[in-house]
Amino acid sequence: MRHYNFGFNAVNFYIPEKMTLIINSYAVMRDADLWEDPLVFKPERFLASSRSEKKEEKERALKYLPFGGGRRGCPGVNLASIFVGTAIGVMVQCFDWKIKGDKVNMEETYGGMNLTMVHPLKCTPVPRTRIPSS
Repeated sequence: MRHYNFGFNAVNFYIPEKMTLIINSYAVMRDADLWEDPLVFKPERFLASSRSEKKEEKERALKYLPFGGGRRGCPGVNLASIFVGTAIGVMVQCFDWKIKGDKVNMEETYGGMNLTMVHPLKCTPVPRTRIPSS
């Protein structure tokens, strides 16, 4: 959310002074002009091996905004990225995962300001090694 102290034109729109501007990050991250198949789950699009140049990396960072951006972006983005990667790695290494049924239902719905799954994902961790009971 930004407050502007002066009026200006942006992409054929006039933004008056003292206007509050909120960027719809959900729409930016699902814009078909910015992403190929924006509604399809493709985590590989964020892998370093799929990027070619620094300029492309900067452009991709401006399209993917889970932590906000610019001066007012989340200061914990680097720490969060490290911890999430580590936590997922440990969970994948130490557990097998079981779900009810044979397929996950990825249908989505709006829950207030957040997008949520219609049927929440419920996984059961199964330890890969058994600890002997005493």
